[in-house]
Amino acid sequence: MLRIGAWTVDEKLCRLSQEGSEKTVQFRVMALLLFFAKNSNQVLSKDEIATQVWQGTSVSDDAIVNVVVKLRKALGDTSKNPSYIETIPKIGYRFIADVKIIVDPKPAVSRLGKLSLLTAALTIVFGIFFYFVYNNNNDLEPLKTETIESPPSLAVLPLLNLSGGKNNDYFADGLTEELINTFSQQTHLKVTARTSSFAFKGSEQSLRLIADQLTVRYLLQGSIRRYDDSVKVSVQLIDSHTLNQLVSLDFSDEMTEIISLQEKIAKQVTQGLSKVITIEPVKARSSLSNNINANDLFWLGHFQLKKRTNAGIESAIGSFRQLITEHGNKSRYLLALAEAYLIKSVYTAGEIQPLIDQAKQLITTAELEPDNQLLTQEIWGLYYLTVNELDLAISALKNVAEQSPNNARARLWLGNAFQSKGELNVARRWLDEGRKLDPLNPTLNRFYARNLLRSGDYKNGTEILQQASDNDDSSAQLELELSRWAFNYQKNDGLKWALKANKKEPDQIESRIALAFSYLQQGDMKNAERFLTEAQNFAPNKAITFLSTVNFYLYSNHRNKLISFVNNQIDQNLNQQDTDRNMSPSYMDLWRGISHYYQNDHQQALQFFSDVINTKNKNPIEQVEAMVFSGLVYNQLEDNLAQQKMTTLALEKIKQLKEKGWGIPYLSACQYVVYFLQADQVGQKDILRNWPDLLKDFSGFLSMHDVK
Repeated sequence: MLRIGAWTVDEKLCRLSQEGSEKTVQFRVMALLLFFAKNSNQVLSKDEIATQVWQGTSVSDDAIVNVVVKLRKALGDTSKNPSYIETIPKIGYRFIADVKIIVDPKPAVSRLGKLSLLTAALTIVFGIFFYFVYNNNNDLEPLKTETIESPPSLAVLPLLNLSGGKNNDYFADGLTEELINTFSQQTHLKVTARTSSFAFKGSEQSLRLIADQLTVRYLLQGSIRRYDDSVKVSVQLIDSHTLNQLVSLDFSDEMTEIISLQEKIAKQVTQGLSKVITIEPVKARSSLSNNINANDLFWLGHFQLKKRTNAGIESAIGSFRQLITEHGNKSRYLLALAEAYLIKSVYTAGEIQPLIDQAKQLITTAELEPDNQLLTQEIWGLYYLTVNELDLAISALKNVAEQSPNNARARLWLGNAFQSKGELNVARRWLDEGRKLDPLNPTLNRFYARNLLRSGDYKNGTEILQQASDNDDSSAQLELELSRWAFNYQKNDGLKWALKANKKEPDQIESRIALAFSYLQQGDMKNAERFLTEAQNFAPNKAITFLSTVNFYLYSNHRNKLISFVNNQIDQNLNQQDTDRNMSPSYMDLWRGISHYYQNDHQQALQFFSDVINTKNKNPIEQVEAMVFSGLVYNQLEDNLAQQKMTTLALEKIKQLKEKGWGIPYLSACQYVVYFLQADQVGQKDILRNWPDLLKDFSGFLSMHDVK
């Protein structure tokens, strides 16, 4: 490791740390830092930087400046008053911070021990030296090593489409994905998931940097050229440590022999790997069809679905429907269409129940076939997750994950299910496993960050989201997540992220809601209510619209508006509301109870709150809210015994949640209200000591609820 200025640098993990604080940087940023450290106090031109850090690949000045900006931000440096990177106008940069090699101090040892220590130090120095110069190692002999990591790791990079025109991209992507699926069946081989591999589609980064970012040793790269009735594929298997080609193969075959072609590639690549690692023979049977049109429709549908846009999802559904109409009810085709319907249910502003019903029917039909049983279970898991049947989702997905060690998607959905159930520590374990397989997947990083944020780790949670946002231009979900959590933690940068999200996806209801809450936080009620109205008009019957409106009025202390909205909308729209996971039946009961509470209909309010507390699919936060509101009702009724019983239950539930990893400010706010009801001044002070802004943030809460 290195000491650079105030930072300790772990180049292998791309990590910077100081005084208990640590952050992870992108590999390109780390490569630049190491190059600067090697050439400390020397003026370096942008050409030199491009040659060494980008290995001579053509790169623009803007790209270099962008990485320098990211490095400065990571180091806490500025261009005006630099402590690390000095800008040399019209030339380049000079690294001005102190650089030291860190060797852990050891107690006094024998002469033999000292010799070992000296050897270790020299090894560290040589290792760092080699890391510095590896980008310019054309004159060096390739490294030779007898140590192979366990388990060995492989990434299949997207095959380069040489067929001409982007219209054939789906074909190259489809065959790449089939190869990933084939190698993923190897139980003793770690295989990078599709999303992270495809992050390097068209990338000009060096193979070493790609392998580092994917945390793998072996890379399979190649190209594909499609003709009218034939196909030619070239692949190379490369050891990223030495850049040696273990396998270099060329295949040509008729399009009708695509299954045979896929199996030949997998078999010979496996044989190449077997020269350096222990690996099983290829056993997975291909799921492709020798019908050209069937493969085209299947791959085209998946290509469109991956875009995660409304137009892309609709096109995917059309392709899968045509596939089933023309080529029969094969389980894989049915499951692809079912997945598309379930994904559409999340993205659409329209009704979702018909989509969910169609998905269920398709999965049920697919289940009758013996093929693809694990995939069937996986899509059942997604279905149960969508309809909020969390125990069933966990049962299905856990079985898939345990039998499929390379399935990152099952781990993502499983982590999401545990997270929705309130089991944050268990969820984090599954999400962490998924990130190891798919480190650049923005959705995995978003849910992992959400886990940290729910546990109270705002710093690391937002850093992960910001890094993922830097690497993902495809959607606004990461920026929306940053905006939401800035509001939840009462930070000041929520509006910045909401505006970025709205710029990326101006037609999304979530962008308008984020802007409404961000302007509310800024005290700009005119703009806040304008964007809330836009969201209401955009999708009046969408669950998220109802959820956001009632919370908006609650947080803005507009009691009369909240009562009016609930009275006018809840009975009219409840039966029209979709049933996605953002609006569970218990959540609707919670707001029914709140509506009656605000109208002093205490007995009816208590009945609805009791339904929430005792519901089958228990949402832990909704339960806490129902308990706290029940305590407020008993406070109004001056029923001290019932109030004490309910607040004790609330404290026990909050304690359980915190033991499971929860630490969000809102949970502490609920705890503060409970302590207030119990007249526990010590408890109140303890909460405010850990959350000093809590009283300010919830200053209107107690007065709004007429606490006696």
